[in-house]
Amino acid sequence: MEIFIRTLVYAGFVIAFAQLVRYVAKFLGVEQVEKGFQVAKKAVLTAAGLAAGFVGARALMGITESQLYQKMGKGLATSKIPLLTMVGQNMMTKGPIQRKERVDKYEKEMAAMSKSDAITFSKTNAPSPLDLVAYEKYLALINHMSQKGWTLSDQQKDFIAQHGNDPRFNVKAITNNSPGEFEFDKDNKTIRRIENPTIEGAVERLSKKKVDDLKGVFNGTSFIENTKEYKEAYEKGKKDAEGKGITGEQAKEAGRDAAQTALEHLMTELVNKLTPAQMATLYKEIGEEDLVQNGWGGAKGRFMKAIQSDDTARDKFYDMLRASAALKNLSGITPPKKGTANHGIEEEEEISPKPTPGSFE
Repeated sequence: MEIFIRTLVYAGFVIAFAQLVRYVAKFLGVEQVEKGFQVAKKAVLTAAGLAAGFVGARALMGITESQLYQKMGKGLATSKIPLLTMVGQNMMTKGPIQRKERVDKYEKEMAAMSKSDAITFSKTNAPSPLDLVAYEKYLALINHMSQKGWTLSDQQKDFIAQHGNDPRFNVKAITNNSPGEFEFDKDNKTIRRIENPTIEGAVERLSKKKVDDLKGVFNGTSFIENTKEYKEAYEKGKKDAEGKGITGEQAKEAGRDAAQTALEHLMTELVNKLTPAQMATLYKEIGEEDLVQNGWGGAKGRFMKAIQSDDTARDKFYDMLRASAALKNLSGITPPKKGTANHGIEEEEEISPKPTPGSFE
């Protein structure tokens, strides 16, 4: 295969060099050179065409996008002969541009895809790069779901970890969708996966994100559920309940009960590290449905109970509520007047109201 790639490059070299000779010949009026060029060009292109037909269109596509082909293109692009420089530049850019355009096209086609269909497809086995179309469509699906703020499947996370240096990944969307589990390694230009992220590490990465970058992209529920301590406690509690014959929502509730201590640690870290606007974004991107279903929202929900386990965190959270009308509205919690001993539990609403339009404060 390497010999074939070199042959294609050499064919381009021969034609480019012949073009140069042809240009000079025309300037001098030597017609024989022009005739010779046409014969040579036909021979070279015929040989290259036969070879391309032999390996197939898809294989040829892979060849022109290979590292070797790109490397040889770079060599020609840095030559001092103008025509060879143009050939080299075309070799260097044609592959990457085509690759990006195909993924962009697949993403646009997914615009009408429903969330349920996307989640179903996300759980299929990740394709090999050798299956070019399937690979690029799977990559496009990851970009699409990340931008929508939807939960990425374990298969997709493994795929990102394996192919994180593919420049066609939407790095910003992926790292903002799942800041607890992914970060961009600038030195190696790759997306790095943090498996079983600690609470401290996940919150630290989230705290560095801009609110505007998180809006509509950040998956708050996944962030909570995939921190190492919470996930392990939840799964153990759920499994123990199922071992006793408890199933369905009751088993999940048992898991959430078991994870409450981990949630206390998590909420304390969040209160200490996030700004009021970031905390409001966390509540918003979790969404009212998940806040209610998981028993997290409201004055008597699991989040508030976790925060109240630490007096310092509780008082700081009340200050955040006083500073941000958006956080107060999204959480459904009304803080007590500053300086009072009452912690405000009885006066607060138990179920969070629907958020009202407006910017975060």
